[in-house]
Amino acid sequence: MIRKLTIEEFAGRFSNNDRRKYLLDLLIEDLEYIKSQCSQLCVLIFGSYITSKKYPGDIDVLISLIACQESVYMVWTDGLQQKHPKLVDIHYYKTQQYIKDASGLLKHFNKNPKNELQGISIKKAIEISDI
Repeated sequence: MIRKLTIEEFAGRFSNNDRRKYLLDLLIEDLEYIKSQCSQLCVLIFGSYITSKKYPGDIDVLISLIACQESVYMVWTDGLQQKHPKLVDIHYYKTQQYIKDASGLLKHFNKNPKNELQGISIKKAIEISDI
């Protein structure tokens, strides 16, 4: 199940204590930095942050992206750069031609053999619509 929220709606729903606000601030900072490397992106948040867990350890993020022309070589060779990799856990799918929509991105993640072997799948996610 994928629910679509703006970043403000997401903050109002999920950042209800200091730990959650701190993680959300790191996510926003990382997304701003990531946007500078991309011409397009689709962002899904999943994991413990979107549950009722009071103090999640991190924020899990799944992104489909197309790197901008200035960053394409760096993204393809060195990977996506971010500022807070220990607390904002980003998994990403990069392409040159098209961006996966939220349901395609979720399907791709869940059908990845590595994730299947580890028993990892995403059942619930929030798409951030205004990134």
